[in-house]
Amino acid sequence: MDDDKDTDDKIEEEKTEEKKPPVWLIQDTTRDAYESVNRGDDSWYRQVLGALEEAPSTCDELEITLQGRHQTISSLRLNGVQDGYI
Repeated sequence: MDDDKDTDDKIEEEKTEEKKPPVWLIQDTTRDAYESVNRGDDSWYRQVLGALEEAPSTCDELEITLQGRHQTISSLRLNGVQDGYI
């Protein structure tokens, strides 16, 4: 009888463990931000690269100049670095 209880407890523990989100789960806001700048509309990307071509700038300066959000500007500047443009 104790073996059945132990088995039931183990099954219940496994069910509980399965309900936990994986560590690598991306938050919805992060995914939304990524998708908002990766939908094929690269106008922000072109603006960031164009502004940097005119005058080297920090992210803060680009945010002010382009009137953009930090998350957008910094991610696109990093994309420019990774793509070899900056």
